[in-house]
Amino acid sequence: MTSYFSGFVDFVGAHPHYALTAVFLLALSEAIPVIGTIVPGSTLIVGISALATAVDVNTWLLLAAAIGGAIVGDGLSFWVGQRYHQENSPRLAVKSVSAVHWS
Repeated sequence: MTSYFSGFVDFVGAHPHYALTAVFLLALSEAIPVIGTIVPGSTLIVGISALATAVDVNTWLLLAAAIGGAIVGDGLSFWVGQRYHQENSPRLAVKSVSAVHWS
């Protein structure tokens, strides 16, 4: 799995004009609960930012992309939770209660 992310960082290093988009998407994915546990977003953001600043990508734009991605990811997670919490809560509660009482 490390080789996959290494290739991603190498790609952004070769194409620094994608650095802002990559940082935005990584910050967004880091804020989504399930995806954030799989993708090492913080580590990749630091690596991409180091490569990007070496080729004169504006540091403030990288910071703005990371903040924007985190805000959009948090908002998306909140929206999904608000939208689907009624459908998931009773089903999960019934499974956990039945497992406790019947086990």
